[in-house]
Amino acid sequence: MRRGADARPVGRGFHAPPLRASGETPNPRGRGVEPAPYRRTTPDRLRQPVLPAEGRAGMPAPRTAGHRSPPYRTALLLASLPLALAPAAAAQPWPCFRGAADGGAWRSFALPSARALPGWEFRPPGQVRGYVPGGSVWGSPSVARLGNDVIAFAGSYDHNVYAIGVLDGRERWRYATGGPVTATPAVAQVGGRWTVFFGSADRTLYCVEAKTGRKVWARQVLDWRQTVGRGTVASPLLLTPGGRTVALFAFWVYDQSPARPLERGALRACDAATGNLLWQAELGPSRPTSPVAAEVDGTTVVLVATTDGNVHCLDAATGRPRWKETLQGSIEASPAVTGGPDPLVLIGTRYGTFHALHARTGDEAWRYRAGQWVDSSAAVATVGGRDVAFFGSHAQALCAVEAGTGRPLWTFDTKGDVYSSPSVLRVAGRPVVAFTSGDDTLYLVDAASGREVWRTVPGRYLWEYRVIGDGIWASPVGVEVNGTTLVLLPFYDGVFHCYRADVAAVARLAGNPGYGAAMVRRALVAAVVAAALAVALVRRDRRRDETIA
Repeated sequence: MRRGADARPVGRGFHAPPLRASGETPNPRGRGVEPAPYRRTTPDRLRQPVLPAEGRAGMPAPRTAGHRSPPYRTALLLASLPLALAPAAAAQPWPCFRGAADGGAWRSFALPSARALPGWEFRPPGQVRGYVPGGSVWGSPSVARLGNDVIAFAGSYDHNVYAIGVLDGRERWRYATGGPVTATPAVAQVGGRWTVFFGSADRTLYCVEAKTGRKVWARQVLDWRQTVGRGTVASPLLLTPGGRTVALFAFWVYDQSPARPLERGALRACDAATGNLLWQAELGPSRPTSPVAAEVDGTTVVLVATTDGNVHCLDAATGRPRWKETLQGSIEASPAVTGGPDPLVLIGTRYGTFHALHARTGDEAWRYRAGQWVDSSAAVATVGGRDVAFFGSHAQALCAVEAGTGRPLWTFDTKGDVYSSPSVLRVAGRPVVAFTSGDDTLYLVDAASGREVWRTVPGRYLWEYRVIGDGIWASPVGVEVNGTTLVLLPFYDGVFHCYRADVAAVARLAGNPGYGAAMVRRALVAAVVAAALAVALVRRDRRRDETIA
């Protein structure tokens, strides 16, 4: 089986993929109602320049099973980056798909140890065996601090959920299920212990201890029969109404029995400590996306979309429906929610539109025409004193719009469909958007201007082909530990990558032309030398011809 066009050898010959700094201006295509001027950037998928020592992505870490570390060390350490978007805390839960209702996928931790952090790559054993083309290779990760350790939790198509140390890339534990795990686990403290919640395609909801991986409970959503197929379980949502932690799972199952055919989507609320059913709301025959929560007039509501184009709002305590809004086109993205007294629900559709709905009533506040499918879940962050929503589309672009009005700010073009849900992190004190594209590239883009900061090609698709829209791939997560910013990315090459925000990126954000200008200067020098050699050769040939004549 082919491991992909960019499969790398293991052992001493392995090197982490280099990063590339480039781009000085945003690249909007002018979608939506107010176009803006732009300059297109074309990713270089064939040639990756090698950075000098200060621009490399990682440092070596101890070798373990399933882990390969780069064989060189970074010369400069980013030891003094400013504080991140969220304040550091002794422990922070990860209660939903992107860590919070705003979809930012960002955490900041302060640990007693101030040691330098490496970049690393984690390769699960037997990573190619059993892969089904079109299926998700990894689920997006969640991150939590346990004592003096920071752990990333991610599910895989190999039926396992992995706990991986963010500080060193080593596997802490793995938990085997009966099917692929493609959704993000949720993490919270329940009854004095940290626990991880996730669902599997074996139609089962799981709760395990975060430190050891030991099972706490498991519940099937549909009893096994020969005609029952694999199910889909979205990322859980953890809430604490009335002091009791509740785990909500959105799922879809089907039964091919001629006597009792079934296609069923539902949202189930379980007691997080025991797994006992509290309530269940039926969502129809379509597959639901991951739910999020919002506060509306002092009441917690749950928002979940389904692939038939419906957005549902339910009471978190009882599951009673409050409203349902039907949008044009199917929905693959999960909703994000803005803050404030009148929160907005932001969600895209495969009709090519991105919508803002009032969380109180479901009425539309505005819409943005992206031009192609929007499978990317949005991330909302405050940039320059205003809330900005970032999302990708199959128009091969990342879009930034004002969250309150839908006014377009900038658009960044790539060479592939942007299925990734972005993460908003901080580098050198400035907000930066991390996202991936179908051109096999991880990008970091300045959140204020849309200017490219750096890019890298983590790897190639695990299979020889892919079908557009057939799979929703994992999205990056930003983590700051003791002032050092990391980007975690389980990629469709089958590898879990961890990158440091490199020196080239910091220099670019600080206004230092750095590596990108150096590469331009080198190219100009090479062109001048080549031209001089060509002139010299022409003159030599002319003298030779004159001598012969």
